[in-house]
Amino acid sequence: MKRIYVTTVPLQGFRDLAKNTYRSAANSGDIETRFPILQVLHNTLQESDDFHIIAIRSVNGDTQRNFGYLKEELQAMGFTEDHIRELPMPDEQDCSTLIRLCRDLCDVLPEKGIVTAGVYYGEMRRVNGQSVDQSILHDVTPLYHLQGLVGGIHGNKDTAEMVYNQLVWMSQNKAEQ
Repeated sequence: MKRIYVTTVPLQGFRDLAKNTYRSAANSGDIETRFPILQVLHNTLQESDDFHIIAIRSVNGDTQRNFGYLKEELQAMGFTEDHIRELPMPDEQDCSTLIRLCRDLCDVLPEKGIVTAGVYYGEMRRVNGQSVDQSILHDVTPLYHLQGLVGGIHGNKDTAEMVYNQLVWMSQNKAEQ
């Protein structure tokens, strides 16, 4: 099976990017890493799989060093640098940069395979290219799904009522799900 793992290279400064153990019921064994996508890779990769990691990197000194850490950790897991592809983008981002990133990402994704994307948001303040605060990781997956749900029912009263009734039923009948 062809597997692609998409991640972002963290913006944290030298002392701010610490290894962590990312615990989950899905873990096939905990690993200590700076990059949560490596835990996901560890959990899902099977021996016969062909895989690549696409690392989206804002071009600056911190991410260059952190990209090196990602390659080191991947090698420590027994994989070569051939399994990782860098997708660079300017440190200062605007709408056209992000559209170009989406096009570049579509160009490198295979037509067949499994794509797993880890997008990690953090609050990072930078002054003159230097990080001044640590990032805090947040899981925004539920918000993404909620946005899709709300966007799908916006302006349609019948659909909104149906979704509301289904949510009420689900909350009252958890044992039947």
